[in-house]
Amino acid sequence: MTATLPAVQRVERELAVLADRDLAPHELRLASMERISDVLPTAGWCFATADPDSLLMTAHLTRNVDRSKAPLIYHNEYAQADVGKHAELAVARRPLRVLSRATAGDLESSPRYREVLRPMGVEHELRAAVRHRGTTWGFLHLFRGPGEPDFGPEEVAWLERVIRALADVTRRSVIGRAVDAVPASLAPSLMLVDADNRLVESTPGGHAWAAALRDPEQEAYEIPEVVVTLAAWARALDAQGSTDVARSRIPGGDGAWYSAQASCTDQGHVAVIVQGAQPAELVPLLLTRLGLTPAERQLTGLVLGGRSTKQIAEDLVISPHTVQDRLKSIFDKAGVRSRRDLVAQLSAGAG
Repeated sequence: MTATLPAVQRVERELAVLADRDLAPHELRLASMERISDVLPTAGWCFATADPDSLLMTAHLTRNVDRSKAPLIYHNEYAQADVGKHAELAVARRPLRVLSRATAGDLESSPRYREVLRPMGVEHELRAAVRHRGTTWGFLHLFRGPGEPDFGPEEVAWLERVIRALADVTRRSVIGRAVDAVPASLAPSLMLVDADNRLVESTPGGHAWAAALRDPEQEAYEIPEVVVTLAAWARALDAQGSTDVARSRIPGGDGAWYSAQASCTDQGHVAVIVQGAQPAELVPLLLTRLGLTPAERQLTGLVLGGRSTKQIAEDLVISPHTVQDRLKSIFDKAGVRSRRDLVAQLSAGAG
């Protein structure tokens, strides 16, 4: 493994070039993983995009991985106590975890290892949140088998640096150059998913919605994996006695954005409602595309809510001068000169 500074810089340059190419999202992510795999060898991997807010995995790309085990991974993520969970990686100081170190060498203490990885022939796992500037755009799972070396500190440090460049590529593959809403004329669809993650019933148009949400690697008859993920989340909430609903935004293969929510029924099914994402749901994605910091995104949300400079200063417990300074930075990044122009640009971009 050549985890050297020149190797880091080379892959960073290659990822930057890829990010500027006019590639389809699936092709862009695949090409990125090919560059990383040239330097960091694995027996298999999974690279999933994620909704930055819900952290739901929205599209999956895998190599040498038994995808039939995916429901067990989602169950582990939402319903089991374990190490290196996505929610942890998204906020941790370092967004990477090596399973052997996270378990202090006791792999058997991890349900994910016992129930998913070991049966798949995986001995070593390295997980990472594809995160940059406080926003998580996806998750990366790298695997090695028995007899292969574990992921060492140099490899982890190498990937941690490359993750920043990969996050930019992933961001572009998720939101691209535009954030398009589904035409309002398309009616929402209800899908019923059974305990075996089969689509047992749907309202008219459900299969067309499913086609838009299905991963490129999936067969045309398969239920979209993102729906399986939502169902696992909904079942975990139900088992916890929670009245919350599993919900997320999802970029479709047709370039439009969808909104989905899932909850359990009295008959043991999961009801998944899919509809076009509303403009207000897409505004946060537009803000990240502008390269705003979390503080700037928060302030912009208040501007969109009609708050005055004085009110924003009180809400954020900062001075009006600081509010103006941040607004100037936001205007510069958005290429506008006023609040009115900013609101108009965001409203048009999410329409």
